[in-house]
Amino acid sequence: NYIYGGQLPSDLDGTGVGANFRGAPPAGEPNFFMQFVDSTTAGKDKLLLFKFHVDWTNPTNSTFGNGKPNGNGTPIEIPVADFGLVCNGDQTVEDRNCIPQVDADPNADYSLPGMPDIGDYLDSIGDRLMYRLAYRNFGDHESLVLNHTVNAGPGDTWVGNGHAGIRWYELRSPNGMPAVYQQSTFAPDAAHRWMGSIAMDSAGDIALGYSKSSVSTHPAIDYAARLASDPPNQMTLGEGTIINGTGSQQDTGRRWGDYSSISVDPNGCTFWYTQEYYAGTGTFNWATRIGSFTLPICGDPQLSLSASSSLVRERSDFTYTIGVTTGQSPVLGATVSDVLPSAVTLLSVTSSRGSCQGTGTVVCNLGDLPAGDLETITLNVHSKAAGNLTDTATLSLSSPDPNLANNTASVVTQVYDPCVPPGAVVATDPTGDQTGTAQQDLTSVAIAEPYFAPNTNKLVFTMKVQNLSPAPQPNAYWYEHFSYGGVTWFVDMETASNPTTQTFNYGFFAPDPTTGVNTENVVGLADSGTFTPDGTITITLSNSKLDPDGPTPPPSAGSLISGIHGETRNLVGVLLVLADSTAGGSYTVSGNDFCAPNTPPTAALTAVPNSGPAPLNVTLSGSGSSDPDAGDSIASYTFYFGDGAPPATQPGPTVAHTYNNPGTYHATLTVTDSHGQESTNAASVDIQATAPPSADLAVVKAGPATGHVGQSITYTITAHNNGPSTATGVTLADTMPKNTGFGSVSSTQGTCAPRPHSQVVMCNIGTMGNTATVTVTLTLKPTTKGKFTNMASVAATSPNDPVSTNNTSSVTTTVSP
Repeated sequence: NYIYGGQLPSDLDGTGVGANFRGAPPAGEPNFFMQFVDSTTAGKDKLLLFKFHVDWTNPTNSTFGNGKPNGNGTPIEIPVADFGLVCNGDQTVEDRNCIPQVDADPNADYSLPGMPDIGDYLDSIGDRLMYRLAYRNFGDHESLVLNHTVNAGPGDTWVGNGHAGIRWYELRSPNGMPAVYQQSTFAPDAAHRWMGSIAMDSAGDIALGYSKSSVSTHPAIDYAARLASDPPNQMTLGEGTIINGTGSQQDTGRRWGDYSSISVDPNGCTFWYTQEYYAGTGTFNWATRIGSFTLPICGDPQLSLSASSSLVRERSDFTYTIGVTTGQSPVLGATVSDVLPSAVTLLSVTSSRGSCQGTGTVVCNLGDLPAGDLETITLNVHSKAAGNLTDTATLSLSSPDPNLANNTASVVTQVYDPCVPPGAVVATDPTGDQTGTAQQDLTSVAIAEPYFAPNTNKLVFTMKVQNLSPAPQPNAYWYEHFSYGGVTWFVDMETASNPTTQTFNYGFFAPDPTTGVNTENVVGLADSGTFTPDGTITITLSNSKLDPDGPTPPPSAGSLISGIHGETRNLVGVLLVLADSTAGGSYTVSGNDFCAPNTPPTAALTAVPNSGPAPLNVTLSGSGSSDPDAGDSIASYTFYFGDGAPPATQPGPTVAHTYNNPGTYHATLTVTDSHGQESTNAASVDIQATAPPSADLAVVKAGPATGHVGQSITYTITAHNNGPSTATGVTLADTMPKNTGFGSVSSTQGTCAPRPHSQVVMCNIGTMGNTATVTVTLTLKPTTKGKFTNMASVAATSPNDPVSTNNTSSVTTTVSP
């Protein structure tokens, strides 16, 4: 017998991609509700855990209990260390206001007229769990953290002479074998701590916020914390203060708070705590304080990886998403490498920063990143073969990183072939959890759609139990349930008293019109059914048998079948007693055409132009690709450019691409038909981007080191074309120093003349072939003494000059009287 009350639902932390780097719960997992039970018998204190599973398609299949057959309303008991409740259990008005504070009068008679209700002591709210019941999925384990107020020993509460402290817990495996991983009561001194809230960051660190007061202090807002690597059962980082209250609450009205909340920022590391306090003593004029803090190490650079689905059909597209966060400090030289499974084809990759290259292994250079930054990389892939595919991504940095363990992540995706049973394994179940024989211990349920004939749609359901050797036991039932069109259907294998006789049926569940009880209705025999001694049961059912006359047409391509799960039952008298069941899953129908005999398409690729100087603009075309199957066509084209640029997947057969640098590039194309079948060949073409025309012009100027005022100084300027191309529009300019006069100029090619009203002599040389040389002779007359620097420069209108450092030359002449 249980007293139900104060149940708290679990609250999810760490969803999505980004710095919160922890995944959503596994598909089909129930939500968790918890409460505690304080027993008067030593060793019997416990936590109660309820699994809440909702079937939105058929609400009558929803459950709230221990998750086992016939377990509705029955919780899972989790033993904990003994505790006692503060304030006599906080169950009555007289008891619940018992936490002392400054200004509370322990001698006042609050029963007298006009006295405040229960005086100035504060509500401990010790009869229930405190918000939040925080859940995190770390991949290798799931955790729940929770807390409530307990009596930590003798003290000075108004009733019970107690000492309020915070009992906190971390539970693991809530959907498996839930157990306390660590627990403790935090009450390090004589002050009272209550009204707690607890959460866990993405590193597994725990923070606990609470109210704190005593006979000599106003209520304050404090917090304690621990790191994931610390010894268990301890708040090792001690206590911090968000604010010390400067007032107390009078005339409490049996309330303090209701409630407080600590939660984790989307960056995965910053705790935000909201709690009440008083800035000045008064009646219900509290203030609210929001504080934040981050624990050491959490917030170091780290990487997350997720897939758009854990169950993917072969020959379909899905997405990997990588998140990179810098945490509390900037990072330098961030690079992410992702090793894709060999059974997928990369369709495209996009990054919120930097650039990515590669196809089998994708490398994204993100560069230097600021503190608190979040970058995402999205890889779209096409699945080519069935299997459990593992994708692994790694973050590398050139700056220090205190924790390398969170720089690598992997994700496993089940890619199934619907054309070959068992097809999609939508649910698995641990062995040994049945209440019967091994023959009724379900391990998995699956669904497939093999091809039978044109326009013939059938579903093949597969159940796996430990064994059926030598033959199925008598008076037993093996069910695979599923929901479609608002109806809960089933297929099953049944044995009568003679185990050599098996029947394979199908039907549905519906409320009995007389009793209202959800009742099994057998419609008839399934199309076929078989079993094997290794425990495999296979049942085939035509789609047309599902709602043949109802408002919903039979399932076809794109239809959703939900709530797929298995059950085994025993016939005991007239009752079918549940022996085992699995979790549920969903399946999207592929349709008859998907599994029909299909020949892969053939890719063909051309490039126009396929050679020329860089930057080379090329149009790649897959218009020559073909599909040999009648009525089939090319649905998408994936171009790989061969220069490190991400591939491009599109419905059209042509794409434009620019090759910016000289080189030979091997471009390839794969195509996919309307069945999702990828070409077995990769069409290719080589593209030659040559170096663009260039002419390296150089100039050398020579002249005397000394000279005299009024005397002519002669300079020789030599322009040379180092090639390899002919230069056109060549000009040579000489900038005369101030206080010099123009004498004369001549050139072996072209014409030269001084520019009026300037100190520049300009020579229009024209065209210079590869290795050509032109010499210009210039005479100047200095008018004053000093150092005169004379500079010449050469340029061309085309082509590009790859070397600019040799385009100028100067001579310095010292002129004396």
